[in-house]
Amino acid sequence: MGKLFSANVKKLLATVLSQGIILGLSVITGFVLPERMGPESFGYWQIYLFYLTYINLFGLGFNDGIALFYGGYDYEKLPFERLRASMRIVYLYLAAVCAVGVGAVLLLCNGTIYQSIYLALVLNIPLTCIQCIVLTTFLSVGKTEIYNWINLLLKILTVVLYLLLIFSGHTGPTGMIVADTVGRLAITLLCVVLGRGFLFGKSAPLKTGWQELWEKSKSGFMITIAIISSMLMPVLGRSIVEQNEPIAVYGIYSFAMSLLTIILSFTNVLGTVIFPLLKRMKPDEMSESYSKFALLCDGFVIVALLLYLPLMFIVRRVMVQYVPALDYLYILLAMCLPLGRMQLLVTPFYKAKRLEKELLIANLIGIAVMFISLVGGYMIFRNVIAVAVGTTVVLIAWTFGAELYLYRSGNQKLVVKQNLAEIFIMLAFCIAGSFQSYGLFAAIYCPAMVLYFLWRRKEFASLLHLWKK
Repeated sequence: MGKLFSANVKKLLATVLSQGIILGLSVITGFVLPERMGPESFGYWQIYLFYLTYINLFGLGFNDGIALFYGGYDYEKLPFERLRASMRIVYLYLAAVCAVGVGAVLLLCNGTIYQSIYLALVLNIPLTCIQCIVLTTFLSVGKTEIYNWINLLLKILTVVLYLLLIFSGHTGPTGMIVADTVGRLAITLLCVVLGRGFLFGKSAPLKTGWQELWEKSKSGFMITIAIISSMLMPVLGRSIVEQNEPIAVYGIYSFAMSLLTIILSFTNVLGTVIFPLLKRMKPDEMSESYSKFALLCDGFVIVALLLYLPLMFIVRRVMVQYVPALDYLYILLAMCLPLGRMQLLVTPFYKAKRLEKELLIANLIGIAVMFISLVGGYMIFRNVIAVAVGTTVVLIAWTFGAELYLYRSGNQKLVVKQNLAEIFIMLAFCIAGSFQSYGLFAAIYCPAMVLYFLWRRKEFASLLHLWKK
C-alpha cells in the first residue's frame, strides 16, 4: 500500500507542477480581465464561461464510459477498431447538433449580445466533446502527462490571445469570446493529432461502432450528469443573481466566484487525475487511500485560504469597482474546504466504486435543496449575501452527507474528529473574514490554523512518514 500510494503521489506532483503554472496564468484571467473590462462587460463574458462548463453534456457520457471500461488498460491494449467505428458516429452526431444549434441561435437571438454568446457556445460543442474524449482516453491508460500539458497549453494560448486584445484596446465581451473559441479550436486540433491512433484508421463495422457507443454512453451518461450536477451545485447561485440583479452586480458576484475557482484549480484537476489511479487499486487500498487524500486536500486548502489577505488588498487597491464583493467573498471562500473534497475525493471515489447511480441521486437532491434554499433566501432578504450564505451552508451539509454514505459503503466509520476540525476551521475563517480587517483576520485565523494542525498532528505525521518511505 505504501509503495502504491507514494507512486500515485509522485504522479500527482507532476500535475501540481503544471497546475502551479496555470494558477499563475489565472491571475490574468482572474484580475486583469475583470479590471480592464469592468463589471458589466465582465458579466457578459462570465455568462459565456458559465454555460461553457456544461457543454460536455452533449457528449452523452461517451468519454466517462471510456474511463469506466478502459481505466487501468495499457494504451496498446485498447480496442482501436471499435473506438474508431464509434467515433465516426460521434462526428456525424456532433455536426448535426452544431448545425441545429446555429440555426436556432440565429433565429431566436437576432442582433443581441446573447447571439454572440450562444453562437460561440454552439460552436464549442464539437470542440469540447472531442477534447474530452481524447483526454479521457489518455487518462484512462495512465498518460496523465498528456492531460496536464494540453491543459497548460490551452491556458497559455488563451491568455496570450486575451492580452493581445487588451493591449490593442479591445476589452468588450465579444472579442474575448472569439479569442477563447479560437484557442479552443487550436487545442482541439492538437488533441486530434495526438489521438489519431484511436480516432482515425481502419475501423470495425458501423454496427460495432453503435454497440461501442451505446455501451459506453449508457454507463457513462449517468456519471456525466452526476459530474455536471455536482459542478452546478456550488454555482447555482450565479443563475439566481443573473436573473434578478443588474448585469454589473452579476459581474461582481462572478468575479468573487472566479477567485474561488483559482484557489481550487488544483483540486479540480487532481480529482480528474486521481480517478484512473483509483481504478488500479484494490478495494481495501482504495478505502485506505481516501483518508490520506482527504488529509492532503484539507491541509492544502486551509493554507491556501491565507490568500484572502492579498485578495482583499488587491480588490481594495486596484479593483475598486469590485469592492462590494468583499461583503460576501469570505463566505464563498469558506466553501473551498467542502468543495475541494467534492472535486478531489467524493466524485472520483464514487466513480471508482461504481456508485454512479448513488452519486447522481445525491447530486440531484443537493441541487433541489440548493435551489429551494437560494430562491427562498433571496426572496426574503433580496440581496446577494443571502445567496452566498445559502450556497455555502448547503454545500457543507451535502459534502458531509456524501462522505458518510461513502464511508458506510466501504464498511468504515466516519471519524467525528475530522468533521469537528473542519467545522472549527471554517467557522474561524468566516469570523475572521467578516471584519474585513488585515490585522483581525491574521489574529483570528492564523492561531485557529495552528490549532487545527496541532489537533491533527498525528495524522499528518503518519502521512509524512509514509511519504518518506
